[in-house]
Amino acid sequence: MICPSCQSSLTFEQVYYCKIYPCTRCDGIWLRAEIFPRLACILAVNVEKSDHDYLKLFKPREVALPDSENRPRLCPECQAAMKEFNFAYDSNIFLDKCPRCGGIWTDAGEILKVAEHLKMDPRVYDVGQDLIGEDDVSRDIRRVEAFMQIVYIIVRGYWPWI
Repeated sequence: MICPSCQSSLTFEQVYYCKIYPCTRCDGIWLRAEIFPRLACILAVNVEKSDHDYLKLFKPREVALPDSENRPRLCPECQAAMKEFNFAYDSNIFLDKCPRCGGIWTDAGEILKVAEHLKMDPRVYDVGQDLIGEDDVSRDIRRVEAFMQIVYIIVRGYWPWI
């Protein structure tokens, strides 16, 4: 497969039982459609920014701006023109998605930004709950429900029949 950003060959890695295709030249990562949410959730739950060797695969770098022609990137799998989108609508994390096969291209460091976005900061959560007047028991129930949704996404990736 060819990198949609710098046109180098993509390599193959397996991280947390997820198949990823990193580019050794620009440090971007190609993730198949079913792998992206699973890996993002696994990183959000398991990886701290400073304590894991896998982080060298996801190191941030300066991302080059698109050329003046605004040429869309081509999908490494099916060669369709990918569409840029804002992950979670308001995260300001812009990813490229193939409309045909659903794969996701993340520039260097973007998968960690997605994982950080998925992590729940309890201080921000508590302020929001105080604003809507939710009690401590309801707050704890919602936290457990949010955690269980992440666990379900991870487990379903390993055992799709669940």
